[in-house]
Amino acid sequence: RQQFGGTLGGPIVKDRLFFFFDYEGRRDAQGISYNRTVPLPHFRNGSLAYVNAGCPSNSRLNTRPECITILTPQQVAAIDPLHIGPNQALVSLVNQRYPLPNDLTGGDGINTGGFRFNAPSLRADNTYTGRVDWNISNAQRLFVRANKISAVQTDTVNSVAAQFPGDPETAQIITGDYAVAVGHNWTATPNFVNSATVGITKSVLGFPNLFHPSSPQSYGFTGLSAPFADFRTQARDVPVWTYRDDVNWTRGSHGISFGASLKTVNQRTNL
Repeated sequence: RQQFGGTLGGPIVKDRLFFFFDYEGRRDAQGISYNRTVPLPHFRNGSLAYVNAGCPSNSRLNTRPECITILTPQQVAAIDPLHIGPNQALVSLVNQRYPLPNDLTGGDGINTGGFRFNAPSLRADNTYTGRVDWNISNAQRLFVRANKISAVQTDTVNSVAAQFPGDPETAQIITGDYAVAVGHNWTATPNFVNSATVGITKSVLGFPNLFHPSSPQSYGFTGLSAPFADFRTQARDVPVWTYRDDVNWTRGSHGISFGASLKTVNQRTNL
């Protein structure tokens, strides 16, 4: 992880106009561990294995190979009611998409095994904050404040960093939040002060899918990990406008404070 940033500020017009700016950055890189279920070599070639009668049901090729019988593609075709056997297009897809197993303790140990690997997960955050203060007069002050968050990270919450090694980044979480506010302070008399603020805070989130070669088709095989990750996407933004006014009124030894605040919330979602 790397974190960095800087701050800059000072007067623009002496005793009248001032500015402030701050930047913070963050960069993360890590590996995410995955364990997939993939076909064993004989299954990739169209053969099919089963546990022999009289053997324990938990028999595996790596523990009780004598309890496992492997049918050739020709034998599979012979017991197929249509005598077709393995679908060659499907066998081709399996061989192109699935890697060979590297963990024989995974899968069912009969036709499938495990495949362990690490996939890269990245994160890049940028946060910007700025403010300008203007002393209009001895009785009036105005400020403008803005904040922007621009962040992109590998989506391992709704998706995966990669379904298999060699795949590009599958999905991302993109944040584009921002907030802007304008405030005015008016000292009408030494005993009467009014503060008014208007601003918007907007939450912006996107979950784009970057790797979807099978779209719009979605494939899944019983007993195997899916050949491709889910490619559904979503996005939403929630703008919130805030209007506020506060009054402080002093009469003798008594102080009276009152005000009003109004917020409008609108959420837009794209699934």
